[in-house]
Amino acid sequence: MMMHDRDAAYDALSQPAAALYRQLGMCPMNWFDGEAIAVLTELDEPASARLAETLADAGLLDAAADGFVLSAHGHVHARTKAEECGQGESELNGAGLDRLLAFLNAAAAAAEQLITPSHTALWEYETPIASAVEPPFPLEEAAALDWLERRLPVYMDAIRFVFADQRYALACELVHRLWPLWLRRRHPGQRLEALTIGLAAATVTLNDKAIGLMLTTIAGAVRGTDPVLAYEYNRRAALHYEQTGDTKGLAQALDGIGKSLLHAGLLDQAEQNFRDAEQLRTGLGYVRGAALSRQGRGRVALARGDGNAAADLLLSAHQTLLGLGDTYDAGLTLAFHAEAVGAAGDIDGALASLGTAATAMHQASSVYGQAVVWEIRAKVLAAAGHDDQAQKARVQAVTLFEHVDPDSAARVREVTSAG
Repeated sequence: MMMHDRDAAYDALSQPAAALYRQLGMCPMNWFDGEAIAVLTELDEPASARLAETLADAGLLDAAADGFVLSAHGHVHARTKAEECGQGESELNGAGLDRLLAFLNAAAAAAEQLITPSHTALWEYETPIASAVEPPFPLEEAAALDWLERRLPVYMDAIRFVFADQRYALACELVHRLWPLWLRRRHPGQRLEALTIGLAAATVTLNDKAIGLMLTTIAGAVRGTDPVLAYEYNRRAALHYEQTGDTKGLAQALDGIGKSLLHAGLLDQAEQNFRDAEQLRTGLGYVRGAALSRQGRGRVALARGDGNAAADLLLSAHQTLLGLGDTYDAGLTLAFHAEAVGAAGDIDGALASLGTAATAMHQASSVYGQAVVWEIRAKVLAAAGHDDQAQKARVQAVTLFEHVDPDSAARVREVTSAG
């Protein structure tokens, strides 16, 4: 739509519809659903939806994917109209945007608490959320993840905006609270961009805990594609935690270093870092963390070809995590245990455990976890000489990885092509 056409369409709007158009122009997002528009306007959803439909009928919004899209040209036009109305409306629209940001923050916090309640708090105290809301999704992990995933572009726009607007603490919070989505469904491109912004924001806040957490989290995001860079981020985190006296953070960094070294095939060094991390975590009474480091030691044993030692370590880690209610990490650990059992010669036992792990990953609504289970299933079947079944399992792993982790998909696809 040309600018003069937008002017004509705008001039024909009712006052409430024109006000909503201007308010959308003041927001950094392109896609708005009924919930977001209701939060912005403080109207109920049916009333706000009617106004949005009026804008769509006028050609000023596009109806799309259970919501509405304001184009880039539309944003410029709507913002210009808002600025023409003077400071009073700018303040009103700013309050609406603040409500929307608080809504997104509160929703992500509710999802984080539901899905990964063990996730480390970003601040020593809980930062107050301006507008507490009931979770806008059913209290089920899959529903919460689906809700976040559908709005990931909105969250990315919000993260970019609040960083540019120098709201650094809020940028850190939004990035950190999306952890369940990063963990279970990956989205590597958005994940890396968000974490990079989060690290920059944390650095500006000079909050020691936020800086360390962003360093270790971004290390995990790049480990699959660049283990050397992941190692450097974790090394920086370890130095930071040593300087600030944060033993729990230091253990997290050492565990991350162990994962990078394992990925690089440096097994002795990886094992030592996992042992150091486990020792520190045990001393702190951090049972879950110690189990995860023990999982790392089991994976090192597996990489060495010592299936029996790997199975013992991984079974211990699995049982501890399951007892703590960490079904996601317990399921992944069980999949690694199945690989170890298969390597020790018990193919039937390995496949049975993989079936249980697959169920856990499905219940956790983790496409990434399901892909890992299929990849390990392919390894177990190939080791038993079931090449056709192994090839089918690899194809299934590739199909799932492609949605969440293209680098892993490419890695497994190479094996599939070679087969």
